[in-house]
Amino acid sequence: MSAVVAWGLIWQVVSPEELEAESARVADKLAALQPDVASPFKRALNEVGLHQFNRAIDIENEAQRALGGQG
Repeated sequence: MSAVVAWGLIWQVVSPEELEAESARVADKLAALQPDVASPFKRALNEVGLHQFNRAIDIENEAQRALGGQG
């Protein structure tokens, strides 16, 4: 699992009993993002989807750099 964590595909593991509440918490957090923050990442997923994962990561990195992150 360490490679999956290193890639940033997962960041937390919860018990089955906590899954619904934690999923709702994360969904609320994502829904509260400002559109200018969320839209580049949504575009990456919509544009290339999971079948072109490496391209999606490239687009996400570009968006992070544009928003002032390290990417």
